[in-house]
Amino acid sequence: MVYRNGLRVMPYGREDSDFFEIEKRRSLHAGRHFWSNRRTFGRVALTREGNPNLKDKAGREGLIDNKSVKVFRDLVENILMKTAYNYFGTDSELQQKYLPGIKESRAKEKAEEERNKARASRRKRFRTNLKKNAPLLLAYCEKLTELTARLRDASLESEAEVVSLRDQLLLLKDQSRDFSLGEAPRNLGTLEKDYEDYRYSQRQAAETLLTLDQSLTNALAILKPKSPRDIVFSDINSNAAFLQSRLRKWNKEARELLDSEQVRIATLYEESSKRYHALTLPLLDDVEYERISLAEALERLAIERDKVDSDNSEVFEPYISAMRSLQENIDLETLAAYGMDTVDEMREELDRLHSLAQLGITVEIIGHEIEGLELAISEGLDELPEIARSTKAFSDVKVAHEMLADRLRFLSPLKLSGPTFKIAISGEEIMHYVRRFFSSSLVGEHVKIESSERFDRFTVFEQPARIFPVFINLINNATYWVGQRANGNQRVLLDIVDGRVVVGDSGAGVDLADQSHLFSLFFTRKVRGGRGVGLYLCRANLAAGGHTIQYATEDKYKILPGANFVMDFKGATYD
Repeated sequence: MVYRNGLRVMPYGREDSDFFEIEKRRSLHAGRHFWSNRRTFGRVALTREGNPNLKDKAGREGLIDNKSVKVFRDLVENILMKTAYNYFGTDSELQQKYLPGIKESRAKEKAEEERNKARASRRKRFRTNLKKNAPLLLAYCEKLTELTARLRDASLESEAEVVSLRDQLLLLKDQSRDFSLGEAPRNLGTLEKDYEDYRYSQRQAAETLLTLDQSLTNALAILKPKSPRDIVFSDINSNAAFLQSRLRKWNKEARELLDSEQVRIATLYEESSKRYHALTLPLLDDVEYERISLAEALERLAIERDKVDSDNSEVFEPYISAMRSLQENIDLETLAAYGMDTVDEMREELDRLHSLAQLGITVEIIGHEIEGLELAISEGLDELPEIARSTKAFSDVKVAHEMLADRLRFLSPLKLSGPTFKIAISGEEIMHYVRRFFSSSLVGEHVKIESSERFDRFTVFEQPARIFPVFINLINNATYWVGQRANGNQRVLLDIVDGRVVVGDSGAGVDLADQSHLFSLFFTRKVRGGRGVGLYLCRANLAAGGHTIQYATEDKYKILPGANFVMDFKGATYD
């Protein structure tokens, strides 16, 4: 704003007035020209006596355009430009010590922005495919059900009938490829229930396809067709047609994407070609009217060239690098997805470790307080008069107190604080500890907990705090899931297979999609009482001593039909 003798001169200071060309300069280089209307306040104060050549227009809207006004404007603009150059803009020496940190921060922000864009794109694509394919998959499952019913009613004594049914099955098998959704996002949110239903339908469809294929193949083998060569040739043509159809679809989609990218790159090229002239041509007037010196103009031209070149390289070089990677058959989608998933996992792991650390500290403090309270209760009960100790109520309280004290003693090997020591722990001692710990709960659950002679002879030299919690957590989980199946054969078995300890149960096992998340902190599928901490702590406890644990995927380690966990103890003996 401009004031003269305390009165404001209009229109200077209005949003639509850029008399000192503040916004014009900022549009040329926002980093160098720090000032803008939204970050500037204040006034230029003049006096009529001190500036007699600055005269108002007839309508008192502005100053008459004369030499004094030009000098006045140049003076104010020079002050704004010099302060920006010397103290605030990117060319300021004072800013040089902050620029590396600013650039690093902006690079991280840009990388995070790109990750978020890629993550949002994957999630949007996944959500769209899920909503589009869900009803189609249900209709597909109905077709499989109809084919199963026809196969059940068919006599399968005619070669033509079996071949016809098999052709229909092959057609349905080809269609099953269209229901793939790709890798699911880590955080499904509201899509989790829909995705669970979708996966269930996919598994049912896959099992039905496998059953039908085996039935028709066996029926065809029994009939001994007259021309096996014709059947094989028919399958070759069918499979080739399927592959060719998918190739044509991918080829069309790839060509459309390449065409659209060519248009986009051409547009970027045209815009980038004109940018340098748009930024530097205004300097011609500045030099002509002596607003800036020739040396300063040439320096700014070189700076603008470097800046534009840097901006262009940020756009085109990553694009060309990506195209070269595609040319070399490098899967960028997998790399990007893996990188994003790794970053997300590390962040989640950090948050989990913080939560776990707070949980451990809390447990240590509360455990210490409970021990003191338990001692006070014990002393108080002993000091009660004889008449009170002879009542049934006292007897019930005494039994409950002894059970509570017994539980606290069981927790003593699990403490984190205090001195640590290693002892030889045998499988027989582990079983004795486990049976005592679960004695009352297992009676109610009707679960048999058993161990083999090989496990009883197993010995490991380790801290009790690293071993006992592992078996407590594993067997606690096993008894829960075994209890969900009332089949009369509820067992938990501890055994040794190929020099490794295996804890198995007769429950339903772990879903294939959940196996990779089993040992993640706070991951649980329990409907009640689950916090998702146990298996994470099992792996952490064992890793501290150089031991490992994993979910059994090989058949030789599946000692029972449910979940089986394999532990490899470093330095253990099995005799």
